[in-house]
Amino acid sequence: MTQNKNEEAKNFFIKALKVNNQILPAKISLAGYYEQSGIFEEAKKIYKEILEIDPSYTLADKSLSLIHKYKLNDNHIKTMEEKLTKNISEEGARRLNFALGKAYEDIGHYQKSFKFYEHGNKLYKKVINYNIKNEIKSFDKIKKFFINNKIESLEDYGQKIIFILGMPRSGTTLAEQILSSHKKVYGAGELNFLKVAVEKKLMTKDGEFILNSENLKEAKNYYLKNIEIYKNKEEFFIDKAPLNFKWVGFIKAIFPNSKIIHCVRNPMDICWSNYKNSFASRSLDYTYDFNDLASFYKLYDDLMKFWNKNFDTNIFNLIYEDLVKNKEAETKRLLKFCGLEWDNNCLDFHKNKNSVATASLAQIRQPLYSSSVEKWKNYSDELKVLKERLIN
Repeated sequence: MTQNKNEEAKNFFIKALKVNNQILPAKISLAGYYEQSGIFEEAKKIYKEILEIDPSYTLADKSLSLIHKYKLNDNHIKTMEEKLTKNISEEGARRLNFALGKAYEDIGHYQKSFKFYEHGNKLYKKVINYNIKNEIKSFDKIKKFFINNKIESLEDYGQKIIFILGMPRSGTTLAEQILSSHKKVYGAGELNFLKVAVEKKLMTKDGEFILNSENLKEAKNYYLKNIEIYKNKEEFFIDKAPLNFKWVGFIKAIFPNSKIIHCVRNPMDICWSNYKNSFASRSLDYTYDFNDLASFYKLYDDLMKFWNKNFDTNIFNLIYEDLVKNKEAETKRLLKFCGLEWDNNCLDFHKNKNSVATASLAQIRQPLYSSSVEKWKNYSDELKVLKERLIN
């Protein structure tokens, strides 16, 4: 499924389950296929089957919570709370705390919701070895390199690439779904090829950057070779890896004619949304602590201001709140920047059949709504500390 061969993967899962319908990894993978495809009722059915077979399989609880809208006295809340009182693994406890945070948020019990989110984050923080100082050094090194060096970009490369980037939970999935609804655009999701290209081809073993025509070509070829697996036949190709915001200067050196969409959103909404989600990627280990979150956001904000100053006409800043208020006008501006003609399908992005594997997978299947704007205010008392750290 990581190569967008979702139908092939689904068929393998189904074949395995015909042999033995209780192979839980196959069942959870099949449910994941339906979930990412927006076929939520089928996914829910399989998650419930898994929990009947093995109630301790908390990955099913966590996954189910993302696509289930909880109501008062929901039986799933009761069963998850009961599991937490039993001899459960720490990994299971982490998942259940995030799931219960989501459940109590759905029913408007925000203080109780926050306690579960907070406990889940503390459990994650215990098992990761994250030091924000490493990020500070990395961001500082990137800025200094581009301040002290004049980079000659490569010539046009042929393939038209759109990089959608920004902080996670800033609207990057929404931007991709809007653009990939266009008849000339292919959305490949979150790719790590650019990060690997920079680190393998443009960095020394000591972590210093070297950008010349030879290694820039190597980085370009590495990236283009890897995206061949998607067998894209459309004119435009989207790479939506939020943390590519670190590499904007490198993108413009390797792919000077690419389009860069920077997704911007209220910092409190971004940071709160990061905090209340658990992520598989270790690149997001900053999300489990308010100090780390605020520090990382400030690093991101400072670097994007630097990129905007240096590449202002090459970056489209897509503001989430403006998009929610004026969907059609902002979509037209976005398409114009990308060099795309108008396509009405872009307004019906929620009908897009593309697989979505991010934390936005449930929201993105609905028409655009404004209820996520300033949603953090439901927790304003609990988030005073985060707000102070973002400001100071």
